[in-house]
Amino acid sequence: MPNIPANARWLQNGETVAAGNGRGNATNQLYYPYGLFVADNQTVIIADNGNHRIVEWKIGDTKRQVIAGGHDEGNRLDQLKRPTDVLIDKETDTIIICDRGNQRVTRWSRAIGTTHGEIILDNIDCFGLAIDDERFLYISDAEKDEVRRYKMGDTNGTLVAGGHGKGDGLNQLNFPTYIFIASQQSVYVSDEHNHRVMKWNNGATEGIIVAGGQGQGQSPTQLSYPEGLFADTLDAIYVADYGNHRVMRWLKGATQGTVIVGGNGQGLAPNQATNKSLLRVKVWIYGGGGYVGSTSDPLYNGCGIATNAIVVSKNYRLGPLGWLTLGPPASFTGNYGVLDVFMALKWVQENIASFGGNNV
Repeated sequence: MPNIPANARWLQNGETVAAGNGRGNATNQLYYPYGLFVADNQTVIIADNGNHRIVEWKIGDTKRQVIAGGHDEGNRLDQLKRPTDVLIDKETDTIIICDRGNQRVTRWSRAIGTTHGEIILDNIDCFGLAIDDERFLYISDAEKDEVRRYKMGDTNGTLVAGGHGKGDGLNQLNFPTYIFIASQQSVYVSDEHNHRVMKWNNGATEGIIVAGGQGQGQSPTQLSYPEGLFADTLDAIYVADYGNHRVMRWLKGATQGTVIVGGNGQGLAPNQATNKSLLRVKVWIYGGGGYVGSTSDPLYNGCGIATNAIVVSKNYRLGPLGWLTLGPPASFTGNYGVLDVFMALKWVQENIASFGGNNV
C-alpha cells in the first residue's frame, strides 16, 4: 500500500503514458481500455477491452506489445473476449486475466513466445481482480453481486463481500466492479450501481460505506458509477468517479470527498477525464408490423439511421396487451408497452457500458 501524506497535492495536467492516438488496434492505440496493473518497473499492463487483448506499455515507449489475446474475439485458449481486468502474479511470473466476455479467468505466462493461456476458473461473470500478499486471488462477480477469495487451484472460493442478492443493504452489492485488498485481507469494493465504495473487513458479514452512498450525483458526498480504486496506509480511499470524470480522495471516516484530479468536465485536455471513446446509444422502440411474412426479419430498424452508435431495440406487439390500445377488450388497460420501455431504459442505463456504450 502506498504511503501518501494527508496534505498531498497533485499536478492537474496529466501525462499520457499509453496510446492517446484515437481508438483503434494499431501499435500506438487502444480500444476501450479497462483495468490496468503497474509492475514494479513501472511497465503498465492494460486490459484492452475492445481489442480483446492484454497489452504492455513500457515507460517512454510509443508502441505497445501484445502479451495475451489479440487474435480477434473468441473462446479459444489463444483468444480473449472483452477482458476487464488483469494483474501479475509475481511468484509465477504470470498474468491473470478477467476474460469477462467468455465468463472465465485465465492465466498466461509472461515468457517470450507464449501463445495461449489456461483456464483457472470458468462460469463466472468476473469483472475485477486482486491478489494479496499470501497469493489469495480475489474476484468480483457482477452477476452474483459478490466478491470471493480463492486459494490458487481452488474453484469454489470463500465469500468475502456481498452474496446476498442485488441490493443496497450493508450485506449486499449491486454490480461490483474493481476491488482492492488492504492490510489484514480487508476488501474495498467499487459498488458501481449503488454509487458507493464499500469496505469489508476479513470475516465480516456486513460492509462499511467508506465513500459515496448518497445516491448518484456530483456533490462532494456523492459518486457516479465508481470504478478503479485503491487505499493508502492511512486508509484514505482514491476512486475513479467515472460518471463525473474525476478522481476523488476520501479520508478515513470522512463524510465527503475531495476532487484531486479532473472534475473539469469530459474532454481531452490534460486536466480533464474522458469517456469519449464510448459509443453513443440509440434506443429503438419498435412495435409490430414491418416484418416479412411470419418471420422475425424486420424491414426497418434503428441500425439504418445510426452511425457509430450502439442500437438497443425494444420490440412489442400491437393489440390489447401492447401499445396504446383504445378498443376492446376493455378488461385490459392496453398500455403495458409503457412499462416495458421504462424497464428497457433502466437495463440500458445499468448495462450498456459493458458493451462499449456511454451510460452517462
